[in-house]
Amino acid sequence: MIKIKLNRYKLNSHGRFGAFSLYDDDKLIYKCNSLEKLIVGTKAGCDMAIPVGVYECDLHYSPSKKNGSKKYPNNLLIRVSNINVGKERYILIHIGNTLGDTSGCILLGVVDKDYTGVYNSTKTTQEFYDNLYDLCKKYDYELKQGQVVATLEITSELEDELVCI
Repeated sequence: MIKIKLNRYKLNSHGRFGAFSLYDDDKLIYKCNSLEKLIVGTKAGCDMAIPVGVYECDLHYSPSKKNGSKKYPNNLLIRVSNINVGKERYILIHIGNTLGDTSGCILLGVVDKDYTGVYNSTKTTQEFYDNLYDLCKKYDYELKQGQVVATLEITSELEDELVCI
């Protein structure tokens, strides 16, 4: 089973920073950092980070966002959803460096020393998707729109996980 874990550990005016990890069952396959919006919420169209919880991850084709993969250049991205955060929010995992790039989504990269954003996002996101798609092949998942491929568990060390509904 493919699992993704995101543990939020820092919040400042530049965003929510987290430790992002990809697992094959309990075996760590890949890790990096993540960046999300400041405010957490469930309402569609409000450009907010999603709440702590467990989410289903399906594949979603995006004409505008890239997965960065040279190995699987299909622009299929992870879309996360659950009973409180619908698929219509289009919360994706994609390339970006600052809050302005998030659109409420999860960005991958390496945290800079001053926590102003993430860098090497294209390379980091490419590596994540290459590893994810290799696992999908291992489990015979089709790389197609709507295919559920993983679960995402979001946890937080932050005390201010207030949710705007």
